[in-house]
Amino acid sequence: MIPSPLTQIGLIVVLATTAQWLAWRIRQPSILLLIVAGLAAGPVFHLIAPEKVFGAVLFPAVTAAVAVIMFEGGLGLRFADLEGAGAAVARLVTIGPFVGWLLTAIAARMIVHMSIPLSVLTGALLVVTGPTVIVPLLEQVRPRGPAAAVLRWEGIVIDPIGALLALLVFEGMFSDSYGHSATIFLVRGILRTAVSGIAFAALGGFCAVVVFWRDLVPDHLVNPFTLALVAGVYIAADSVQPESGLFAVTIMGMILANQNRVNVRPIVEFKETLRTLLIGALFIVLSARLHLSEITTNLWREILFTVVLVVIIRPAVVYISTLGSSLTKNERLYIALIAPRGIVAASVSSVLAIRLEQAGQPHAELLVPVVFAVVIGTVLVYGLAAAPLAKWLGLNTVRQGVLILGAHNWARRLASMLVQHGVQVVMVDSNLLNVSLARAAGIPAYSVNILSHHERQSLDLQGIAHLICLTSNDEVNALACLHMRDLLDRHHVYQLRPCGEDTDSHAITNHLHGLYLFKGLYDFNEIEEALGAGARFTDEKLSNEFLSGHQGQAQSFKTSVFCSVGQDGNVSFNTSESGIPEVTEDVVIALSIPQAVP
Repeated sequence: MIPSPLTQIGLIVVLATTAQWLAWRIRQPSILLLIVAGLAAGPVFHLIAPEKVFGAVLFPAVTAAVAVIMFEGGLGLRFADLEGAGAAVARLVTIGPFVGWLLTAIAARMIVHMSIPLSVLTGALLVVTGPTVIVPLLEQVRPRGPAAAVLRWEGIVIDPIGALLALLVFEGMFSDSYGHSATIFLVRGILRTAVSGIAFAALGGFCAVVVFWRDLVPDHLVNPFTLALVAGVYIAADSVQPESGLFAVTIMGMILANQNRVNVRPIVEFKETLRTLLIGALFIVLSARLHLSEITTNLWREILFTVVLVVIIRPAVVYISTLGSSLTKNERLYIALIAPRGIVAASVSSVLAIRLEQAGQPHAELLVPVVFAVVIGTVLVYGLAAAPLAKWLGLNTVRQGVLILGAHNWARRLASMLVQHGVQVVMVDSNLLNVSLARAAGIPAYSVNILSHHERQSLDLQGIAHLICLTSNDEVNALACLHMRDLLDRHHVYQLRPCGEDTDSHAITNHLHGLYLFKGLYDFNEIEEALGAGARFTDEKLSNEFLSGHQGQAQSFKTSVFCSVGQDGNVSFNTSESGIPEVTEDVVIALSIPQAVP
């Protein structure tokens, strides 16, 4: 017996959240677990029946959710991230889609035996990639060079292009223009999308900037206002050219991400949470609609089709699109072997399949199983291969650098010492003056919110292995460690002991904060007091004399070790769980405190 609609909605939310949490725990792409959960709840155990719960609202709701996801993706696209790779991205989202479209259509016709119109439609659908899969993979692997930026930009920009091409093909299948003036029909649709999309995106972006700049909307209405504006831009563009709304909201997000007049940080943070819920719910709902027999009937053809996409078509698209670009051979190869499909391919195929079946289109029942097989197959292949592939191509980053949260005076002093001894350092602070002073000292520094997923993407974290949190805000330090431990591992995130907490206190559970620096002997206020009373940071080579002094033998100075730096630039921090290795020739950075200072 199928549960009540309210129970099904609750189950969708629970499964969407649980699957993503489990994927985080086992470090696997969340889409795989979401699809498995959807299949289990739908065709296997019959706990969710999306059509009965949502009825006619199902696919409009899916489209609206995808629009919000695309807007959120646009908010993460900053032109500064391209660093000379803009030409490669431009070709991948202009030449690439048409090459991929043609080759994929041929493969669908020859391997899956689809009709010619349906093969053309499938080719258009599968030119997209999956930014909701690519971005987490890139954060985990962090390949060197521009490959990461190219993949991120391509994944987000090409999604609305693929959705548009699919809809134009779909409309052409049922119009007189199909087979007669298809090229003119296609070009006209693309031009109308470009003009209307850019125009409405610019208008929406301008309105958002003016409203926020002049404080015409109170803080608690900023996010609802933005959602309303996104909806308005989507509807306006879509009324001129169907499916151009996705393109418009993506461009609007890019406009807001690259302007400097207003702070879009609150919008980004809200959209991150909303995106996570929407992606989870969409994959659960769309997977629950499938029938296992649809997937298994032509399973070997679907597998072969996916293999051809991965091994032949994607490399061909990238090779043609990046000829003459500044990308190296290995960067081009890495881009050629990373192209998972995601939510746009799954959602658009589900919407169009219903209409095709209603219109009696031959082989329409093949569309959704084939697309979902490609989504599952590409996510599985690229999810497992991304890291080994980067290492094989020499694009993996040797991580020894340090990200420092807090760029105040003595944090800059520590950063300068680390840099002097060959350690890569990046500083983050919300105080623009501190950031400016760090940059003046030759240290890369950024004014971003490290707790924001999107703003972290603007940081150059290649080579970063450690996070040390040195701010006066203990809550921010702990939260930053929690947010970054997935990226850097829990044994490489550090913070100062919270003010007022005893060295041996267990008031805060260990998994809720980073490792305590200085073995937990000093909090922020105590370091400030010590520095004000004559203490100073020193750096010297590790020696027997230093070690004997550190172990408590009589000396005029009591030395509290911060870290040691090896000759290879590797850093070891003196924490509450581990000390520094006693290796001769290592340099020790320490807080030297006169005995008079308590």
